Amino acid sequence: MKAFVILSLLILPVYSLLHKCIYVNCFSRRSLYFSRVQSPLELKKEQCENNLPCDQLSEWVGFYQAYQKYFGPV
Repeated sequence: MKAFVILSLLILPVYSLLHKCIYVNCFSRRSLYFSRVQSPLELKKEQCENNLPCDQLSEWVGFYQAYQKYFGPV
């Protein structure tokens, strides 16, 4: 019985690492595709975040008004 417990304690971490790599950390093709494709609004938000004055203004008045001031209509 003790040998079974010790053996299971040695095998379980290795199995969980393999199982986690296969099912949890590895992305499916669908999630890889949708993580790369962003909506046009998200691209505009990132453009505003990269511009410091636009980013600071968006915290005060909102994204739409800040983007319109610096880059034109949304």
